[in-house]
Amino acid sequence: MSGEHWPARVFDAGRPRGGGSGFVITPEHVMTAAHVVYGMTEPTVELPARPDLGKLSATVEFVGTWQPSGDGQGDVAVLRLREPVPVAPARFAAGNALDLPRDLVVLGFPATGDGYGRIAAVRATTARFLIDGEWVQLQSQAAFGPVVGKGYSGAAVALPSSGEVVGMITSADRADRLGHMLPTVRLKYYWPPLMDLLPLGPLAPSDHTELRRALAGMPVDLARTAARRATEDERGPEPEPAALAAAGSAYEVAAYLAEGLYLDGTDPARIRSVLDLFRRSLISPPNDQALKPPAAEQTITVSVCVSRSGSGQRNLLLSIRLRRAGEPLAELCHEVVSRGRLRTRVQELVPQVIARHVPSGPQVAVEFVLPRGLLSLPVDDWTLGPGSVVRIGWRHPVTVRDLARFQQQAPDWDHSRRWLALCGSGCDDVVHWIGCRDAVDASKLAAALARHTERAVLALAAAPEPVATHPALRAAFDSGLPVMLWRREACTEHTEGNGAAENCTGSQFRSKMAEQMTALGNSGSLVELPEVLRRLRTEAGEAGDENHHGHGVTLLWDPPSQHPVTPPLQMARGE
Repeated sequence: MSGEHWPARVFDAGRPRGGGSGFVITPEHVMTAAHVVYGMTEPTVELPARPDLGKLSATVEFVGTWQPSGDGQGDVAVLRLREPVPVAPARFAAGNALDLPRDLVVLGFPATGDGYGRIAAVRATTARFLIDGEWVQLQSQAAFGPVVGKGYSGAAVALPSSGEVVGMITSADRADRLGHMLPTVRLKYYWPPLMDLLPLGPLAPSDHTELRRALAGMPVDLARTAARRATEDERGPEPEPAALAAAGSAYEVAAYLAEGLYLDGTDPARIRSVLDLFRRSLISPPNDQALKPPAAEQTITVSVCVSRSGSGQRNLLLSIRLRRAGEPLAELCHEVVSRGRLRTRVQELVPQVIARHVPSGPQVAVEFVLPRGLLSLPVDDWTLGPGSVVRIGWRHPVTVRDLARFQQQAPDWDHSRRWLALCGSGCDDVVHWIGCRDAVDASKLAAALARHTERAVLALAAAPEPVATHPALRAAFDSGLPVMLWRREACTEHTEGNGAAENCTGSQFRSKMAEQMTALGNSGSLVELPEVLRRLRTEAGEAGDENHHGHGVTLLWDPPSQHPVTPPLQMARGE
């Protein structure tokens, strides 16, 4: 890697003997392994190829899902340097660079007497099969010389000819001369902003980003047709029908054309020509009428995702993305926040995102992807700015989604079938109500839902506490229901001991909300429930009525078409 200045040593200024490796990915960011920075109080970076820069102070901006006592997955972290460095960042290889076994090099910083880094030669198995769906296996090549081990964690793994990065070291076993590497496909899964730094086949990162944004919202069926037309015009290999069928978006079709249909090393000009034909065929068809998504697909969703940060129990990982019709548009925030600052930070960021990144015209919806135990957070009552009195749920349809289901990798056919029932049936067929005094047995409810496969909505007249383990929600999630709705407060009539109160607030809520949903079901527009609930929230706010059926309501809304891209094919343990 002659001439490359981006390899880094990462250590704690208070304990300079420990630490590991890293690599500069932008002038302000260094990527490393999460376990390298675990417990650091003063993260510090050195660039051995640029000793004139000295020791660089940094802060931990992102930590993956790795835990000290966990399974080792999500072992990635990103540091933000206090000041940008005048160093050309690492360049990444195309996503298909490891379709076949390759010889690679790793520059790490093990503890040595001379303090110099060491370059280890390794060989990678194909990235088409990942160990536990996470790692590429590396084997140290030479019988003598440097072996990947302690001090190499967080180091970039690169192609020896070009210095382009294909992944990052997370662990190694010196005795077996084996190591594990997180390939770029997994690095970007944990830290989505990396997508903007990656090429796509022969396309530079900037061209890749522009193409991805241009294809957002384009119908995938038309993209499959455009892919066949483009390859026919180029007289190239025909796309595999199974590969096109597996693509869930127009962008995934383009990625298949760029890195799946052709092996690494194919004439770049040919792939560029195919991609250009594909794009022109899709965006500007022969009749010169640009393809426009249906009006419903014009809605832009601000997706606020909250998950475990991996940097302590009191911290959370906050990310904000923009989507249109399920297609990713941009990753705008990825940071660690304390639980106590979550609401304040969301109230700061959401209005900024909408003002700066959402064009005028489309409706804006806001969804919160939350751990199950946080699903009853009153996020619709949070405001559009720390000092604002305007609640998010008054201005925009606000819904929640379950983080575990959102991250689920395998398709859930029950979930998809029930969503179709929601789109095509009346309210009486799809809504399952649970009253505020009804005792719920998870097994019995699951059996009832299995018998009524048309059920798509679970509605509760009282707060399901605790949310994480409530039997009704557990049965609904396990049965694939895509929509759930509940009041966040219990009936005071019952909590005060009047168990016989028949006209309690829960019963009134059920009666009025059922009337709303029946009207929607009769008109075939239950999919408009988020917008209807927004209007009800404004009515409740205007009236100042805490018993209004639009006050304190959580709506879980989980269309099956808006889940993350399924990761690569996984190899089971022991195979």
